[in-house]
Amino acid sequence: MKTGTIIRRNLVFKFVGAAMSLSLGLVGTVQAADITQTIKVGVPDLPPGKGNPFSALGTPSIYTWSALFDSLTLVDGKGVAQPALAVKWENVNPTTWRFTLRGGVRFSNGEPLSPKAVITGFNYIKSGKAGRSPIVRELKGVASASASGGNAVDFVTKRPDPIFPNRIAALKIVAPKHWAAKGVKGYATDPVGTGPYKVVKWDANKVTLVAFEGSWRAPKAGKLEILELPERSARVQALVSGQVDIVAGLSPDNVPVIKGSGHRVDVRAAPQVMSLALPLVRKNKQKKLVALDTPFADPRVRQALNYAVDKESIAKNVLGGLAKAAGQGATPAAFGYNPNVKPYPFDPAKAKTLLAKAGFPNGFSFTAEVVTGSFPGDSEIYQKMAQDMAKAGIKVTLQKITFPNWLGKYLGRKSWKGQAFGLSWNSAPYIDSIRPITLFSCFNPFTFTCDESVKGMISKANTEFDAVKRKAMLYQIHEANHATPPAVFLVEQIDIFGLSKRTRGFNQINRFIPYQDISVGK
Repeated sequence: MKTGTIIRRNLVFKFVGAAMSLSLGLVGTVQAADITQTIKVGVPDLPPGKGNPFSALGTPSIYTWSALFDSLTLVDGKGVAQPALAVKWENVNPTTWRFTLRGGVRFSNGEPLSPKAVITGFNYIKSGKAGRSPIVRELKGVASASASGGNAVDFVTKRPDPIFPNRIAALKIVAPKHWAAKGVKGYATDPVGTGPYKVVKWDANKVTLVAFEGSWRAPKAGKLEILELPERSARVQALVSGQVDIVAGLSPDNVPVIKGSGHRVDVRAAPQVMSLALPLVRKNKQKKLVALDTPFADPRVRQALNYAVDKESIAKNVLGGLAKAAGQGATPAAFGYNPNVKPYPFDPAKAKTLLAKAGFPNGFSFTAEVVTGSFPGDSEIYQKMAQDMAKAGIKVTLQKITFPNWLGKYLGRKSWKGQAFGLSWNSAPYIDSIRPITLFSCFNPFTFTCDESVKGMISKANTEFDAVKRKAMLYQIHEANHATPPAVFLVEQIDIFGLSKRTRGFNQINRFIPYQDISVGK
């Protein structure tokens, strides 16, 4: 029997206790919230699916949902699953993981945390009613979930899954009776969770929340307001003028203004790599893959695009030296990151030679659909990318779209108008290379690229429990994706938050914000 098996680096850790959740700042001290305190947060976008925790994954939704919902585990900055609503877990057989729930936890409507609560959300994801929810993709390898006596839940996977404690962090837990009574649409506007705050009003551009003092993550402030401020300049101005206390999605050029106004910034490496996806296939009405008629079909063209972009200049000049150029779909924090894979060097001459060999001596043109204003320097990065490509004879038209529009296209609800689109290699929430690798593979339900040569490698890595062997497999996949890239690798992303001088206790764990620890002074 394997108790709480967690694979990290080249070791297998045995994990039993719940005390480590304290190191993440998850367990709030029982105290009365200061009703005079209101924390105001400015974000690029509110969750497109509002309070439906199964409608999206990652940013921008995580900035709001961190205040409302919890998962069984929370993966820390080193990629290790830590206790959240589960206090321990064990691998009782190769395909069964058992999670013991934290006792005494209640939802903001008074419902107790129970195996039924966990199973309710899981069954919705597996029912087919969740449609194209990205959570469906994350849990497609799980066959069933059932109560296991006492306060435990058993998950049966379709194959051995060595990183399941990390993977299950994607599943937010909902109040079962409220979910049944409200339905998906009703829950979206009247969400109930175990987090430190509860929603009292959800407007188009603002979510108003009040303290849930009965939360296992008891908050310090009495009220929380999260405002949608799409323009980065508006977020900076709101912080500088004292209208908000915290802002997300800033750029390096915002830092001097914020510091010059007496405020602070929080800069950290993000768990993802910024890239431009180069679609090669699409699914037809019969859900079969059909090859696209595109210049990207030739691997020499994809290599040329990578040689054409000066990534080191982007990291140094656009991101102020705070980020690094990328040559693979993982950051150093992710398990399986290959330190031997280096970024493509800037070589316009080689790019032109490869294009000529591929039949494009005069280059070609294409449109890329991108979202800007969410990540540091994203607009400037795409512009620099297009400028560099132009020097190699490739004309790129950047079509800026909103995140909700991008999400609809990615999930297949709308059609792409361009031939390429912005997409990050995001290892969150489980900080493992296999997640972004899967996104850029045949296994993505919304796949746009499918390299049969790495398909078998991915399958083996998904079931290998030996950490050393698994790391070697992931190294090999990164090497293959570098040699015949499915995207233009750009930079390892960073996160920059602006904090007012009166903000105390801010932290973020792979973009999950422990709001319970935040307070604001005068």
